[in-house]
Amino acid sequence: MQPLVSIVVPTFNRRERLKRLLLALDAASDQTPPFEVLVVVDGATDGTLEMLSNLSTTFPLRVLEQPNQGPAAARNLGIANARADLLLFLDDDVIPVEGLIERHVRRHHDDNQAVVIGPMVPPPGLRMAPWVRWESDRLDRQYVAMQAGHWAPTARQFYTGNASVRREHALAAEGFNERFTRAEDVEFAYRLADRGLNFYFDIAAAVWHDPGRPFAAWLRVPYEYGRYDVIMAREPRRQWLLDVALHEWQGRHLLNRLLPRFCVGYKWRTRFAIAALGLVVRCPLPAALSRLQIALCSPLFAIQYWQGVADTAGTGANPWRGLRLHRAARSSMPHAVADELSLV
Repeated sequence: MQPLVSIVVPTFNRRERLKRLLLALDAASDQTPPFEVLVVVDGATDGTLEMLSNLSTTFPLRVLEQPNQGPAAARNLGIANARADLLLFLDDDVIPVEGLIERHVRRHHDDNQAVVIGPMVPPPGLRMAPWVRWESDRLDRQYVAMQAGHWAPTARQFYTGNASVRREHALAAEGFNERFTRAEDVEFAYRLADRGLNFYFDIAAAVWHDPGRPFAAWLRVPYEYGRYDVIMAREPRRQWLLDVALHEWQGRHLLNRLLPRFCVGYKWRTRFAIAALGLVVRCPLPAALSRLQIALCSPLFAIQYWQGVADTAGTGANPWRGLRLHRAARSSMPHAVADELSLV
C-alpha cells in the first residue's frame, strides 16, 4: 500500500528513545492513515543499527545510513528516499499523542500549500531539570499565544521535532542547509516562507517531548543559535533577524540585559558568570527555589546567545552596536513576525 505520509526521523546515539518512538507509532498504526518511517542513522555507535535490525513493526520501516553529518544531511537523505507526498518530521526523543498523524494529514488536505507545526509538550508528571523546564515553558508560551490568535505561526516556530510539509515543497526549497548544525529547521522554514507557503499551528497535532538534555549540552545551544543567526542575517532577505533578537532582548528582565552587557566579549567574566549561575541551576534545592533556578536560565541563555553573535560577527564586547529595528529591517520582515514583535 502506498503510504500517505513519510515520517522522517534522524537519529544519533539515542537507541532506546528511538525504539520507544517506533513502538509507539507501531501501537497506533492500525488507527492512522498509512505511513512509512524512514530512520536515518547518522553515524550512531551505540548499537542503534542492531536494535533496528531486530525490531519488527507493522508499518514499513526503512533504515538509511550515513557517516555522522548532522541532522540536516540526515533529513535530506530521508526526503530523497521518501515515497509519500507528505513529509512528517519527528525527533527521536518524542512520543506521538493520539491523532498526531491524522491532524497533520487533515491540515494538508485542506491546504496543499500548508506547513504544519505541532506542539512538543512534556509528558504528564515528568520531573525535569530546571534548564529543560525553562525550555519547555518558553515553548508553551509560544503555543498559548498562537492558539489564542495573538500572532500567527511563522518559520520561527518551525521545529522539526514535530512539523510537516509536502515533499514537493521541500524539494523546491532545496531541502535543509547541511552547513547548519543548529537552527537548520528554522532556516529551512524561512525558505519555505519565501515560496509563499502558509504556516499553521495545530494544538491537537501533539507529541510528548522528553529531551533529557544534560546541562552542558543545553548551554551549547544558545551559542549555536547566535552563530547561525549572524550567518542567516548576512543574506539580504534575512537582515532583520538580529534586529528582531535585539528588540526581544530589550523587552526582557533587567538581569537578562545587564549580565550579557557585563560578560560578552570578556572571557573571565563570562566564565565566572556561567560557573556561578550554573552552580545554582544544577544544585539540588528545595522545591520552593525551583522557580529561581528556572529564572536563572534566561540570563545564561542570553549570555551564550550574544557571545555566539559576537564571536561570529567579530564585534568583540559590543555585538549590539548598529542593531536597531529600523525601517529597512521592518520592510523586509514577514508581516507575521512584525505582528509577533508588537506583542513582545
